[in-house]
Amino acid sequence: MSDSESPGSESTNACEPCEAGKYQDEKGKAKCTSCPSGKWSKKVQATNDFDCQDCQVGKYSASKGIDFDCIFCPAGTRGKDGVTSGTNTTVCQACDAGRYRASKNPDGSDTNSTMCPSCPLGFLSDAGSTKCERCGAGRYGDGCQDCVKGQYRNGTDPIATSCRHCPTGYYSDDVGQGSCLPCIPVSFTCYKLVALYFSFVPCFVLFIRVPC
Repeated sequence: MSDSESPGSESTNACEPCEAGKYQDEKGKAKCTSCPSGKWSKKVQATNDFDCQDCQVGKYSASKGIDFDCIFCPAGTRGKDGVTSGTNTTVCQACDAGRYRASKNPDGSDTNSTMCPSCPLGFLSDAGSTKCERCGAGRYGDGCQDCVKGQYRNGTDPIATSCRHCPTGYYSDDVGQGSCLPCIPVSFTCYKLVALYFSFVPCFVLFIRVPC
């Protein structure tokens, strides 16, 4: 025991292990080296940079010495295929139109940051969306296509997978309609002209539909 030490005293020269997110591959160093940006490590007392792991696809790390998993790409984006060790959101790309990605699943867990699911039938989204929107009036189905002539769909209809046929007495003469128009009642003039030129064919039609 040296003269400077007394029984029960602790040495101030003890080496301490590198904390997670750092490593030391040389002897006699006063401090540890941080894992570089784009990498992370949860290992304590790491001895080389091989213990620093690359951020996975769909994740990135902007800081050095990260001791926890990398950050997920923001909602509305996904990781670029095959790109790891990201240091910022440039490793992420926006979801395509017709796809989306929220940050959380309904159960509260993180969503898969490597993919953007397709919108369900009857829904659509713009590029970089975090959710899908129901098809608007006059549209339905895959990609929210236009309702055909003779059919319609209003914007409040919860069923967006198909359009409805115009009811009796109504018509739709164009695509993508949110409602149908009423048929026009026949006039007395029309009735008289029919009787004049086709007297042997009585005009019993009460309504005509233009142009259906």
